[in-house]
Amino acid sequence: MPENHYSMSFTTAALAKTESRLIAELYLIKKDWRLVSQEAVESNTIQARTASSLKRVTREVISRLRLLPDELVNLVSRGNRIESNAALWMGVCIRYPFIGEFALEVLSEKFMQLDLSLSYDDYDRFFYRKAEWMASLETLSPSTRSKQRQVLFRMLKDADYISAKGEIQPFILPHGLASILTRHPELPRLIFPADVSHV
Repeated sequence: MPENHYSMSFTTAALAKTESRLIAELYLIKKDWRLVSQEAVESNTIQARTASSLKRVTREVISRLRLLPDELVNLVSRGNRIESNAALWMGVCIRYPFIGEFALEVLSEKFMQLDLSLSYDDYDRFFYRKAEWMASLETLSPSTRSKQRQVLFRMLKDADYISAKGEIQPFILPHGLASILTRHPELPRLIFPADVSHV
């Protein structure tokens, strides 16, 4: 597998629910990500405090949302909390294969085994397993690894997939999302703390 398989630059934002909803709403009007990026920066759609933060977070949010079919972008904008969180989590998992594999190999696997405790140790074991065949991971400083771990767990809490105490919270797949997954077999399924293998 190529050394550039993993992008680890996901600390710019956690799940970014508010920012993503605003950007998604703009996309549903414009239907062109280039125009969305331009207008979002020019009008400060996400209400960032600094120009650098505006550009950085807008770019990060768009990099996730543009990987989703329009039906999921619509859920980010207009769906209920469960649907929107699921769509955002899917965007993160597609954008960052490292997180997608963590969701599959740790979060989903522990849920299926009825082991509902998710800890930093679980993350560290996963990280070191990946680092055995992805040498670039070993070059990350301890402080960078710590921040990446912190942001990932923040995402999981924001998505309501783990509690503040690190307990995995079962996810019930909404009917609307299940229909979208059926129409888009290319989308990842086993990234939730749920049994969605039948979808």
